[in-house]
Amino acid sequence: MIFVVEGDDHRRAGKDHGQGPKMGRTHPWPRTWSIFGFELFIFGFGSFIFAFSQFIFAFPQFIFGNGAFIHFSTIND
Repeated sequence: MIFVVEGDDHRRAGKDHGQGPKMGRTHPWPRTWSIFGFELFIFGFGSFIFAFSQFIFAFPQFIFGNGAFIHFSTIND
């Protein structure tokens, strides 16, 4: 199941959310759409590249590392 939630307005610079300075460059689109915190690049290209790069570097460690749901391979030992 995939939950799609509407992101916040990037033109507000995160002041009313207490987030501090925004990561990445701002873009002219008013809103972005997020899937599990990853923004779709159609509405926010700069923010999506930053989030997607974090996902790419974390995903191999999650699969091949000591991930929680990978421990099924050691059940038969």
